[in-house]
Parts: sequence; C-alpha cells; structure tokens
Amino acid sequence: ARTSAPAMRSPSGTNASDYGMVSIPGFITGDDVFSALESSLGPWDPTQWRAFVYDGGYFELTPGSMSGDHYAFTGFAFWLLSRNGGTLSVNTLTTATAPDVEVHYDAGWSQIGNPYTVAVSWGAVLVQDINPSTGMPEGSPVPVPSSTLIDTTLFFWNGSDYVSASMLEPGAGYWFYNAAGHDIELIYQNPGGAVKPTWA
Repeated sequence: ARTSAPAMRSPSGTNASDYGMVSIPGFITGDDVFSALESSLGPWDPTQWRAFVYDGGYFELTPGSMSGDHYAFTGFAFWLLSRNGGTLSVNTLTTATAPDVEVHYDAGWSQIGNPYTVAVSWGAVLVQDINPSTGMPEGSPVPVPSSTLIDTTLFFWNGSDYVSASMLEPGAGYWFYNAAGHDIELIYQNPGGAVKPTWA
C-alpha cells in the first residue's frame, strides 16, 4: 500500500547555518530521492533549494545524481535547505507488519536516520560486526551501549550546536562514528506499533 512519510517543514533560509539534517523513513516510491525532493520543493534550482550528502566528503544532490536509488536513503540522512521553506512530503510503500531494519555503514562518520515512522531508542539499536573479507555478519549483534565497534554517542544538530541524543525521531538526521575500521551494520529493532515503509 502507498502512504506518505510524516510531513515535515523543510529547513529554510539562505545561510550555511540555516541547513538542517533530515531523513526520510523507509523506501521512496517513484524514481529516486532527488525526484521525491523536487515533487515537494519544486524543480531543482540551487538558488531555491539544495541538498548535500556525506560519504567521506560532501557531494550535492543534483539532477541524475541519485537515479534509480530508491532505497539509498533508508537509514541515512542528508543536509537540506530551501530558501522559502515548504513542506517535505514523500510517498512511500508500507506494510502493516514491520521487521527489523538492517543498514550497512562505512567506517568513519555517517549521517543516519530513523527508518520507522515512530521514535526509536538509540540504546535499543543493535550493532553487528561485518567481516571485511566476506562482507558477511560476524559474531552476535550487541546493543549500542555495549558495543566497542562504534562511538556510542549519537549527535544531533540543534541549529546552533551539536548535542547528544538518546532517541531517533522520524524525519530527523543524526551523526554517529563507526570506529571499527570497516563496515558495520546497525539493526533498528521495531519499537512496536511502527509502520515501516518498505517494498511490498
């Protein structure tokens, strides 16, 4: 079934300090993340709105940059700014029963987001080691507070400074640091009563 992820206000302004970090719960329907943004904010015009993604360095979302990446942003976040603000409303595919969501993250810093439509406790997220040779899970997953693979602090940008956070809210974006030196996996456990956008 099709539904909409929770609508939210786009960060507004014209200064670098006005950017906000956002995420989109679940899997986006349609062409890609960029097209989904255009449907809410209008055709891409860098004087009107811009979005940047971190992947070891920043790159800007531009026409064609995310073609076909329907699922690329499940569990990830990005910086967004719109000159005139506006409401960001994205269509998703949903299922009434939501399994846990497993997302791979590179070594180092990652921008992450809640894949569910309700808040998720950072302490309830599980960390799974990934064997760098096979790309397969190794050992048993452990809760974030018990993990030695990551910096267990979750960082949130409040508009003027970074602060620690204990909950991942739908639509918000966060930073965490993977100190393992290789890919790991975060397992977002269904918090109960959630509807996870997914492919049906």
